[in-house]
Amino acid sequence: MLFKTESKFFIFGCLNFVITNIILQWLLIISTAYFATFVSQIVNFLIGYFLYSKFVFIVRLREKSFFFRYLFLAILSWNINFISINFLSIQFSFSKNLAALIMIPLLTIFSFVVQKYYVFAKK
Repeated sequence: MLFKTESKFFIFGCLNFVITNIILQWLLIISTAYFATFVSQIVNFLIGYFLYSKFVFIVRLREKSFFFRYLFLAILSWNINFISINFLSIQFSFSKNLAALIMIPLLTIFSFVVQKYYVFAKK
């Protein structure tokens, strides 16, 4: 294998990150954290499911169980992100944009582990 799973996740994750976070950061300026995280999570879900299932974990996109597990992860990640941004903004007076940036590495690690061992785990 030319690239390990972790390397491919990092490469495709960077692409997904750039697109998703441009949308998130812009929306955080003009809207609420709830709406901004929701829209960016939808974009992240669509891009991420395609890239990670096809190029990183290499599973068939038609497999419904992968889709529903990935959807569960997306909803969970959205809630963690929304709650964390609000918490950091209120408790520590961080801007919503800074709070969102702080959450990126934590959510990335969480997402990789859940995808590798639950969402796209081949049984």
